[in-house]
Amino acid sequence: FVRLATGEFLTESTWRMAYLLGPMGADIYRARFRRHKLHLKGDYYYLDMMFSVNYAHWFLDELPRLVSALPHLPPGTKFIVSAPVQEYKVQSLAALGVAQDRLIPVKGYYETHCERLWFATPLGSCEWSSTSPSVFNQIRGALLQAYGGISGSAPERIYISRSGAAYKRLINEDQLLPLIEKFGFSVVRTEKMSLAQQVRTFSKVKVVL
Repeated sequence: FVRLATGEFLTESTWRMAYLLGPMGADIYRARFRRHKLHLKGDYYYLDMMFSVNYAHWFLDELPRLVSALPHLPPGTKFIVSAPVQEYKVQSLAALGVAQDRLIPVKGYYETHCERLWFATPLGSCEWSSTSPSVFNQIRGALLQAYGGISGSAPERIYISRSGAAYKRLINEDQLLPLIEKFGFSVVRTEKMSLAQQVRTFSKVKVVL
């Protein structure tokens, strides 16, 4: 969470008070010591809110916040992001004009002090995975412009298989696949695709199953 010089903290940076104070509170918030302290000079924007290490939350919570803040950030602003930085984050930020050399990866349990910290409040709800449609369309446009070049045809019907996922798998997928393919659906495993491949694959889809 973000702590101000006064000792107060921004509730928007922790999503729910229960995660900070209640019995559900994360261990990292209750730690009595910090393993490392990091002092940064200049302008910094904090990219990682709670759960943004998750793929969906990164696109639905974090990037909409960033898109809204970008026009107001001083030139030369750098971006604090949790380490390790997944490749899809690097690629999506590049599409929005934030190069990898402007990222400052920080490991957990760091206490980071910034000379000037820029922080944007959420645009939507983490709980309901909702955000501003107009802002999300800006992200969509940037991703299509950066990675949406199509050579040849793209599938119009896609079935996303979760057979390689840790949970929420279809237990009878093997029985369903012949029927799914009979109706013209292409089977994809998105965890095996780069962000650019995902953008190109889904760019002309009409039905997602």
